Amino acid sequence: MDMEADTDIDTVSVRDSEGPKQPHEMTREEFEQALEEDLEKDPFVSESFNAIDYINKLFPSEPSLVGVDAAVAQLKRKIRRVDGEIISAIREQSTTGTQAKQDLAEAQQAIQELFAKIKEI
Repeated sequence: MDMEADTDIDTVSVRDSEGPKQPHEMTREEFEQALEEDLEKDPFVSESFNAIDYINKLFPSEPSLVGVDAAVAQLKRKIRRVDGEIISAIREQSTTGTQAKQDLAEAQQAIQELFAKIKEI
């Protein structure tokens, strides 16, 4: 899930990487709850994560090691997907930052013009 957040706003624009590419708005509380739920599902985030226990759970017996190549391939795909999401988020953040600077400059120019008109009056 791609998420954009600004600490000064009460809504967050979210795009589901597995669903439609159109973003939708949610409140900060909804965003934080969704993030917390996602993190609860991820075994790697837990403070009690134990790599050996995790591997033993995936491969409980010697014959189950036949699937190790498939598991490695699946993890590599997940890493590539997450890397792509990170790159996309960085690019989007960069674009958003550039647009924000332009918007701020335009607003400052408009304020200066407004002050100039007020002085004329």
